[in-house]
Amino acid sequence: MDLNKNNIGKKNCIRWAVLIAVSVIFSVLTELVFNFKLISIGGADRGVFSVGMEEISYTGFQLKGDVFVATGQEEAVIRIEKPVKYLSKLSYQRSPGKDMRTFVNVYSGGVSKELIDANNRCISISEQVINGPVEYMELAFEEPYEGMEISGITYDNTINFSWRRMLLFAAGMSIAMFLLLFRKTVGEHIEYAFLYIALAVGLVMTVGFPVQKVSWDEEYHFTSAYNLTFSKVVMTPEIIYYGDAYETGSLMYPKSEKEFAQFKEFLDNSDIYNYDNPEQVQKGGFLGLSSIGHIPSAVGMNIARLFKLPLSYVYIFGRIFNLLFYAACCFFAIRYMKLGKRLLAVAALMPTNLFLACVYSYDAAVNGLLFLATAIILSDIADEKAVFNRKKYALTMGLIFVASAIKIVYIPFVLLILIMPKDRFKTKKDMLIMKGFIIAGVVFAVVLLLFFVDLADFMSADLRGGDTNVSKQVEYILANIPSVAALVVKSIVSSFVSYSVGNGAYGLVGHWGGFPFEILIIVSVCVIVLTDGSELMLDIKSRAGVALIMLATTAVVWLSMYIVFTPVGSECIGGVQGRYFAPLRVPFYLLLAQPFVKLKIPKALHNMAVLLVPVVLNCGILAVAFCSWAK
Repeated sequence: MDLNKNNIGKKNCIRWAVLIAVSVIFSVLTELVFNFKLISIGGADRGVFSVGMEEISYTGFQLKGDVFVATGQEEAVIRIEKPVKYLSKLSYQRSPGKDMRTFVNVYSGGVSKELIDANNRCISISEQVINGPVEYMELAFEEPYEGMEISGITYDNTINFSWRRMLLFAAGMSIAMFLLLFRKTVGEHIEYAFLYIALAVGLVMTVGFPVQKVSWDEEYHFTSAYNLTFSKVVMTPEIIYYGDAYETGSLMYPKSEKEFAQFKEFLDNSDIYNYDNPEQVQKGGFLGLSSIGHIPSAVGMNIARLFKLPLSYVYIFGRIFNLLFYAACCFFAIRYMKLGKRLLAVAALMPTNLFLACVYSYDAAVNGLLFLATAIILSDIADEKAVFNRKKYALTMGLIFVASAIKIVYIPFVLLILIMPKDRFKTKKDMLIMKGFIIAGVVFAVVLLLFFVDLADFMSADLRGGDTNVSKQVEYILANIPSVAALVVKSIVSSFVSYSVGNGAYGLVGHWGGFPFEILIIVSVCVIVLTDGSELMLDIKSRAGVALIMLATTAVVWLSMYIVFTPVGSECIGGVQGRYFAPLRVPFYLLLAQPFVKLKIPKALHNMAVLLVPVVLNCGILAVAFCSWAK
């Protein structure tokens, strides 16, 4: 027995060694490919080359020494007459303190191409990837202001080994090797495959993303997490910058290694441990119930602050712990799930859901908690041998109530327990008590809502939606119930495909936009759903109950955004996004599962095939960003 365990241990050690070695070698070889042109052009053409003043002409500037100073009175253009057979990057210094876009027009062989160089206000260095021959270039500065300075124009042909790009390709290859070398584990315990993929891809996201806003409303989520501490916090100008929606709204990220390095230096100069400055010190604490969803990030940030790490590392630690909490919840949800394990694993790994776990967002906590709660409830509904005892009841109710405290629209999830068959309870008394509490709570909530027609006392409008007013909107709804109901139904139907299986559900990654080939997501998800072939399935009665509850929750989401985010009486509902329906999709998919549709392939191969879908989607999206940034 011990000998057999030793052999298994040795084999696993060999597998891990092979996995690591192949991943590292693959990432290095890939990086050599990206730098092949620079390697092949010869040593004389490699390096950093200054552009001489005799090679530059300009309009809209005054020349002061070696510095071009914009007059602010006319179009500002710099023309560079320095032809080269191949140029990797154009680099120059500029005045910091203001976001700026530059249109770089490259001319070669009678052909021109326009590149947009977006510059963050926090850094002074700017690099633009060219990667091609150059006869001459023109830099046209958008909205030049008086006193704007441009200097140090150089051509950069140095070989660049990007650690972000290498990390991405190493992670991608390691996932492929894990699925291959540990295929038996993948077949028998898909939750371990999920965990490895989530942590591998998630690590690339958490440390590879720019250390600033990349997702929806991240300035609010960061501020809430930063303030979650028992001690005081230091609100430096950099922290205030992070929490200001206007300041971070430009979304002009660093896009090269030099720009990343300078932005990190800008952040790390922030003295977030200077408690002697009373003007910057304030008491930490909860900003509201939604702050519960920021606790995982706050734990990471406080650990980093405990060791007095610089701000950039504090920011990354917050992301990492958000990912860890989400991955842990999903791991145990998939492990417990007795039907639709693959569906849950794939949904949890899809780009939008995993992306939300790797940035500052309470959506990750909400999704993780509800995934775990629904896994327990739906599994016990489907499994005739299950016993839904008081511990499970307390756990699932607690998970749903915590998630609902963060986002109240998910409170209808407690109704799932009402469709639990009576023979799943240990005693009839237990069933009556458990279901009775839920029914009483629902009745109380409905009466409370009807009593408080003026919801403004406990519900606030979102001013980002325009001319919003909660109490007036509620009055309008009560006076126009048929038309508002028709509007909600129309909204659900019109967005159904996108929000259930398309880009709205899985392809959006914050302010980067969406996956360019939505049809691939739709087809992949539909195939996975229709061929899941779980041994346990919901019966007709249970499916009807789940369908009604998911529909009710969907309607609540749309109606809530109509109340708090949409101008009074509007004929369309604003502010609704596909990510709000993440917890509803797996229960919905289980309604479509058919017992007669089964794939006659090994379980390990089936699991590997479905898991590769989110892996390819995630790595593809990251490759587009990282390869363009780090060229």
